[in-house]
Amino acid sequence: MQLPSPLPLHDALQDTELCHAWRQLLEAAPAYQALLDPDWWRSASDHLGQASPYFLVCRRDGASLRWLVLIQRRSAFGMRWWQTAHHNHLPVAAMLRHPRVDPAQAGNEVAQALRADGALFLRCVRTPPGPASESLQRAVSPPPAYIFPTGDFDTLFAGRSRNLRKQIRRREKRLAEQANVRFEVIDHPDHPTLGLETFYQLEASGWKQDGASAIAFHEPLRNFYRQAAEDFAARGQFRLFALLADDTPIAMEYTLLCNDRRLYTLKCAYDEQWSKVSPGQLLLCQVWRWCCENNLREYNQVTSASWLEPWDPVVSPMSSGYIFAEGLRGRLACWSYDALYGLRNRLRPRAAATSGYVAAPLWLEHATPLSQYLLLW
Repeated sequence: MQLPSPLPLHDALQDTELCHAWRQLLEAAPAYQALLDPDWWRSASDHLGQASPYFLVCRRDGASLRWLVLIQRRSAFGMRWWQTAHHNHLPVAAMLRHPRVDPAQAGNEVAQALRADGALFLRCVRTPPGPASESLQRAVSPPPAYIFPTGDFDTLFAGRSRNLRKQIRRREKRLAEQANVRFEVIDHPDHPTLGLETFYQLEASGWKQDGASAIAFHEPLRNFYRQAAEDFAARGQFRLFALLADDTPIAMEYTLLCNDRRLYTLKCAYDEQWSKVSPGQLLLCQVWRWCCENNLREYNQVTSASWLEPWDPVVSPMSSGYIFAEGLRGRLACWSYDALYGLRNRLRPRAAATSGYVAAPLWLEHATPLSQYLLLW
């Protein structure tokens, strides 16, 4: 078997056949399609990967792909490993496996590719549900994503708590008494009055302005979100939602609409001067209604922010884990990590509840109990 080697993502994205096979794999194993799309990662590679470049490792099966993982190099204490590419602006790890490929075999292939590259292990962070993570054995999961199902909106809204329904109606009435209210859907980032620059300005207002954490203050982030918006808009898959009071936006959402009829919210912003009417909550209600009226399958927030909990959303779990390379060095790395995390969790019980650490590898559902214990391949 010819072992795959990690390719610089920027170079891999120049291969049109590979990108076509990548999209075919996404269609065969749908999981967060917008955030695993080649265009999304092209924008990330161009604007966010300068300090730590992204790589792609995949195994071909003729013209199609058996599996694909997007990774970054990491090193510390004399060890070198791979980690699935992930941070706040890439909220899920790109790991895909074709459903027809045996998970244990795919895991073996990943481990062998790691060994050939000299890495000790692959750290898998925040993997969404689907063929890549279905056999991940885990003790603790990282924060999930909240999803709003679709259907008849009035029926779904009636299923929320009585207190939430009263609050939304009261705030809608209060806002209508103070201004002319309008809900807008924009499908291009360069809209003359409600485009991406307007969103950046709104997001940079309030508390984010004090901490300089908004997209507007970081040129690479501005360019990343703009390029992604332009690429998806060219396919009709970009949406900016806005709630306006007297023609002034008081809440906006940056979203991507997938061809599998799922809407993903990547960023939201609101004007704190209108906080008494909770414009973000009112906009969420309008976007959810829009999803139902347009026969979308779901409305995915890609976050588990506490302010969403009163809406009683569906929880979509995330998984984290490790794949260790073969041999003594990989075994020692596994035991060291197990011991260090075990010690930390005993000393800091609260950390154990949020670490997402897993003492078991991916795709090992057919392994023997002994190999599961030793994490050998």
